[in-house]
Amino acid sequence: MSTLAPLPSRPTRRPLAPQTVQEQQSRLVSLALLLILTGPGALMLAGLLAAFVQADRTQRRARWCALLGLAGLAVIAFRWRHLEATLTSLTRTTQPLLGYLQPSLITPPSPAALPALFHQSWPDVMHLWLTMLLLAPLLALYLQNTRVKTAEDRERERLARDTARDQRALQRAQHQCATAPDAAGGSLVLGVPLGGDLAWSHGAWFTYPAANLGRHLVLIGASNTGKTETSKRLAYGAARTYGWRVFYLDCKGDEATAAEFTRAMHTAGIAHVAHFPTTTYDGWRGDSTAILNRLLAVLDYTEPYYRDMTKLLLSLAVDAPPGPPRSSEELLARLRLEHLLTLYRGHPEAQELTGLRKEDAQAAANRYRSFFRALRGGLDGRWAFEDVAAGYLLLKGLELRDQTASLGRYLLEDFAHYVAVRKPPDERVLLIIDEFPAIAVGGANAATLFEMVRFRGAGVIVTAQSYAGMGSDADRILGAAGGVILHQCADPERLLPRAGLQVSFQRRISVAERGMGRGVKEYALGEGSLAVQDSLKIHPDMVKRLQPGECVVIAGGAAQHIRVSRVRPPRRSPRPPRPAAPPVTPPLITDGIALDDATRQRCRTVAARRMPPRSSPAVPDPTPDAAFTPTPDPAPPPPRAGGPTPPPEAAAPAPGLAAPPSLPRPADPGGSDIAEY
Repeated sequence: MSTLAPLPSRPTRRPLAPQTVQEQQSRLVSLALLLILTGPGALMLAGLLAAFVQADRTQRRARWCALLGLAGLAVIAFRWRHLEATLTSLTRTTQPLLGYLQPSLITPPSPAALPALFHQSWPDVMHLWLTMLLLAPLLALYLQNTRVKTAEDRERERLARDTARDQRALQRAQHQCATAPDAAGGSLVLGVPLGGDLAWSHGAWFTYPAANLGRHLVLIGASNTGKTETSKRLAYGAARTYGWRVFYLDCKGDEATAAEFTRAMHTAGIAHVAHFPTTTYDGWRGDSTAILNRLLAVLDYTEPYYRDMTKLLLSLAVDAPPGPPRSSEELLARLRLEHLLTLYRGHPEAQELTGLRKEDAQAAANRYRSFFRALRGGLDGRWAFEDVAAGYLLLKGLELRDQTASLGRYLLEDFAHYVAVRKPPDERVLLIIDEFPAIAVGGANAATLFEMVRFRGAGVIVTAQSYAGMGSDADRILGAAGGVILHQCADPERLLPRAGLQVSFQRRISVAERGMGRGVKEYALGEGSLAVQDSLKIHPDMVKRLQPGECVVIAGGAAQHIRVSRVRPPRRSPRPPRPAAPPVTPPLITDGIALDDATRQRCRTVAARRMPPRSSPAVPDPTPDAAFTPTPDPAPPPPRAGGPTPPPEAAAPAPGLAAPPSLPRPADPGGSDIAEY
């Protein structure tokens, strides 16, 4: 005989938290009082307005409700005497009902008298409830702000408050950046700090110390996120505050960035900024080993045999007498076996040339010939890194195409030789490689460059758009760099652990559901837990939401969120107005006669009286005389045949021009006519 299994017992409803129960009871009491004082009409209208306000996330409807409520209060204040009379009458009518609360003082009415009492007070109650309709917008705001909130609502409000606080801080930082100084505490000012534990701030400004800038930097950010502005600010500070040489290797070929860099250097006090390829570069300085390293960095090889053959050919070409080549034409000439045999005639190296096949030598020479012909003598100039205080090397990728990476690697090898050999030991230099992945193919290795120049007074900044764009050596590059700056990018997860971890407390709460369907509400049960765990100091979503101009600086296991200040040229003081020219007094015609001051003054007075007034446009008479008709001037008589031609000054003036007045010359220089004149 089978027995039926007992039915599972229904789960008991877990009690709510005491705080939630208290909030529910307080809300019920307040709703009951509002129903009595304001009436069901005002309360229902307030409920509809509260739902209308809750559906708006911009708080615009809440402001309109507040304005309408204030207008209703103004109307009630204007009609306060009528409302006061209604309240007085209602108090007098309902006073016997107080006997139920204090029977010892007032005798309560009998149940039979209650309908008559209600009928007597009803007109006053209706008048009061109709007046309370004006306060429905304020009641709606009260219902909206005092409702029992769910756990999700509380968390969303907390996040909204944090977001609003961050937005206000960002707006203040934007206004503050406009007045950023060049330096603070002896270090260049990068921007305004917004939050973090990287202790590089001096007062209200975030700085980047020279010691950390010399340990190299990796700058990562997507396009149009302010990455170039940050590079320009660092270049400006290195030149202006630290007095370093600054060079900018632009691997993307942006002419606008070149102009901005030049203006920044001029603002920093550097008058002359060299530009490549506008001004050709001298890439042939150094000994034969340095030139060989540059040439080997130009080409990529997939087979070791061809690399070894090319290296042998190049070493023989650069070591050939009388010395290393000093131009691309000289190198290309030496890459011909016939020419090399001529140079090494009588030397032991001539035996090595016989081991080279002509086809291999010709193939290597053709590759270098293609490279140097694409540059059109761009590396055969007269300036190099040691000759200028600042330089901008622009690689035109659209024109050079495949040669862009080769040229960039050639210049990097020359920079390494400049830092190691040609630069004075006490001189500091900064090289910025913008869009490094464009040349990070084959021989260009930023990690090797970091390690070579770190202890020789040189700092290197490489920029990229993402962690993946750094290539296979990304971790090695980041490990050799002393700092990382992150603008908005899509893959910050691999970079944020370098900022370190922090102890965080994760809160877990239990909730209970009440209601059905879409009306389900969740309330805290008062039961929860607090978990302690290590988490990233900088959340990846925070980096993905950075605005243009914002970045996160990471160094030494610490991080700082900042707003970068732009480089602004100094304000020019307005030019002072030019002084007015003194009035020019026309010279007096005296025919060489010396006059005293009194006579000169009398002559000027007489000349001013006899001087005809200046011609001015004719003004029509408002009341013209109809009988008056102007008579045209008679035409001058024609010259007689064979007679003298009148001088040009005697000719009639052009139409519309007045004849210049003629001053009379004195008849007798020694008589009294001089005084009259």
